[in-house]
Amino acid sequence: MDPVRSAREAYGRAEARYEAGDFEAAEHECETALRLDPGCTEADALYSEIQFVLGKRSSSILADVIACPGRLRQDQVLVELRGRFQSGQCLYSRREFDAAEREFRLVLEYLKWLPDDLDVLELRREATIWLECGRLDRP
Repeated sequence: MDPVRSAREAYGRAEARYEAGDFEAAEHECETALRLDPGCTEADALYSEIQFVLGKRSSSILADVIACPGRLRQDQVLVELRGRFQSGQCLYSRREFDAAEREFRLVLEYLKWLPDDLDVLELRREATIWLECGRLDRP
């Protein structure tokens, strides 16, 4: 059997279990998908999200915002968020809409923690546009 196809199937099961709120089963399916195809970006993105939800991993962005809001360098956080935004654009261009949507939602969620300035507002606007495009372009 084709490992890439099997990985995609495991990812599909992971996503269904995640949506149903069975995070442990979703985590296991993601691990299976990544064992079969370490390059499966959708499974990797979902696995990171599940690890965060289960409290097994903190998001470096959110951890920085919570741990040291007074010393937080907004420009460093924006660089990391722009990287996640660009990752979402790449996933979108490969028609991996679910994984792209997760990236754009992550960017939007963490932007809420930052004070509004032109860079934050622009990134929020762009992420919102890409998120809406992904919904419209789905088959």
